[in-house]
Amino acid sequence: DHFQQIDDKYPGFWKALLFTISLFESYRSTYGWSDPTKGGDLWSLKPEYVPGDLKFDPLNLLADKTDAEIEELKNKELNNGRLAMISLAGIIAQELINHETIVDTWRQILDTEEKAALGLTDSDFQENVKSIDPKFLTEPKKDYDPNEVGKLITELPKL
Repeated sequence: DHFQQIDDKYPGFWKALLFTISLFESYRSTYGWSDPTKGGDLWSLKPEYVPGDLKFDPLNLLADKTDAEIEELKNKELNNGRLAMISLAGIIAQELINHETIVDTWRQILDTEEKAALGLTDSDFQENVKSIDPKFLTEPKKDYDPNEVGKLITELPKL
């Protein structure tokens, strides 16, 4: 549904994204793969090519690094990418459970925390806040049954 919403709002987005990715991938393929028309084997990498290393370092951050340090940075990048994928899976699971976007959920969480912090202040301060936004201190309504969350989580592996 989110992909369709993006397509409805920005009709050319997916085509532009696909075109951009294909440009980068075509460059990578000419950089890393041997050219069979120039004597290279079909479907083989160039001997000097290290997969993933396109020599893209515009800020020259790797100039003073040893091979071991570069290897450690590559492993950190892979681990952070894996963590980001797990985080995205959590965001998707949350959206499937309560049928709200992550932005709406964080807005509710932050509003609740802000109201809790406001409860620690004096009554004059709270009255000033009410004069600015009368609805600020009202509790947000829940559009889902909290007791059903556990059941929905057990359904996630089946997705």
